[in-house]
Amino acid sequence: MGELEEIGADICSDIEVDDIRCENIAEKDVSDEEIEAEALERRMWKDLVKLKRIKEKQKLAAQEAAEKQKA
Repeated sequence: MGELEEIGADICSDIEVDDIRCENIAEKDVSDEEIEAEALERRMWKDLVKLKRIKEKQKLAAQEAAEKQKA
């Protein structure tokens, strides 16, 4: 997964999460025996990108709220 993390760190800020689509990965929960390591790594990377986007939005919203209170 190291390669995926390195790639994700470089392009994470340039990709809209909504643009990421993995049609070959089912979005259902499966047991450990039913999912391959590579497929799991892709899902984990996608979730990591989503998490970073959510945190960025929350941080911006908090900054905007603080600026409005100052004004």
